[in-house]
Amino acid sequence: MFQSLRSLLCFAFLLGLSIPAVAAATWQEHKIAGFKAFDKGDYADAVVQFEAALTIAYEHEATARDLGGLLENLATAFLADGQPQHAWEAVERWDRILAESADEPWVLEQQRVRENLAPLIREALGKPEPTRKPEGTAAATPALAGSGDYAIHLESVQIEDNVRPSWAELKAAHPSQLAGKSLLVKPVDLGEQGIFYRILAAHFADSAEAENVCRELKGLGQYCAVLSLE
Repeated sequence: MFQSLRSLLCFAFLLGLSIPAVAAATWQEHKIAGFKAFDKGDYADAVVQFEAALTIAYEHEATARDLGGLLENLATAFLADGQPQHAWEAVERWDRILAESADEPWVLEQQRVRENLAPLIREALGKPEPTRKPEGTAAATPALAGSGDYAIHLESVQIEDNVRPSWAELKAAHPSQLAGKSLLVKPVDLGEQGIFYRILAAHFADSAEAENVCRELKGLGQYCAVLSLE
């Protein structure tokens, strides 16, 4: 497990997260010290260093991308130090940052790292996978932008944690067609096949607008179906 954690930390370091010029030396030094401590197996000191880096980064209003990276580092160090509950708390803070920055292109990269780390923490906690929600319940908080009674169904996933990264990929692949649209998620119980989470783009003012966008997406090879939200 520690080899996996070490790989995650190395990956985060190589991402080359942006650094505010004024505070770079101070919190970056703590971050590097945290990596060095972790590599030596001194996980308690790694926790101290990453916590210091995070505190300074918050004080100097670091970017959401940098804060997310530091929370990932801290969660990894907590887990290696035998503190999975604190690790999970760091992941929950990280999730809030990812959710608030859902449309940013860097989110997908951090989300993939998060999906590798979270199962290790759940295993250490004896924490079950996220509870599947019944039919008709939104699996993710929809954005407030837009209004209308129609949405388009673009994809379905069977793992709830894959919803946001899939949505980010769809928006990156079709920026003009999905500009200004928000994410809606509809769980659907398919019996023996299990529960699937439908990824919907909303909101369209009428069926004609939704059909026009679907036609464009289908021409690009993207699955698309118009759904009424009434």
